[in-house]
Amino acid sequence: MLSVVDDLVRFVHLIAIAIGFGTVVSTDFLSVWRVDKPLSDEYLRAVEAAHHVIVPALIVAWITGLCLIGLTTGFDAAAFSTKLWMKLIVVTQLALTAYLIKRFVMPMLRLNKGRTLMEAPLGDKLIMAFCAGLSMAGWGSAILLGGLAMAKMVPGWLLVGTILGLHIAVVGIALKCALVLHQRLQTTARRMQPAELRGY
Repeated sequence: MLSVVDDLVRFVHLIAIAIGFGTVVSTDFLSVWRVDKPLSDEYLRAVEAAHHVIVPALIVAWITGLCLIGLTTGFDAAAFSTKLWMKLIVVTQLALTAYLIKRFVMPMLRLNKGRTLMEAPLGDKLIMAFCAGLSMAGWGSAILLGGLAMAKMVPGWLLVGTILGLHIAVVGIALKCALVLHQRLQTTARRMQPAELRGY
């Protein structure tokens, strides 16, 4: 009976992570696809709806994760593996990222309504890219930690390095994309200026 409960909780846990990760990926792709299109009420509603899916998925992942910890370790910290500690860190990071998106990103999107993401101030673009990268890396790490049996067998230092490296790479790419978009916008603006304003 205990084995059945463990499998059921694990299944719900993985489903919650898959839903959260899938929603993050689809929302990020939507934002990239319409990066040069004005932010509309329809887009803002879609982002808010995605956030309303991600947060419950995160809560379910937290609850089922705690259940799994209780079933496997009895909440004895001495029995926690490196993988388990990494799971707790990643889910905590996801909760913090969800707060940052709610607190900073959503208001920024509303303030920039009518403009494109490319036209948003550089600071706004970097904050939005940082949060998007953190979210993508966090949910991707949760998938790796929860879905790969191999994660149980690799050395602790390698597991930590892999998750940390994934976060650095994804966040770095997101920030680089934001900078490239800003530079492209500046270049386009300069080309559209009259010749006398460009110093010709």
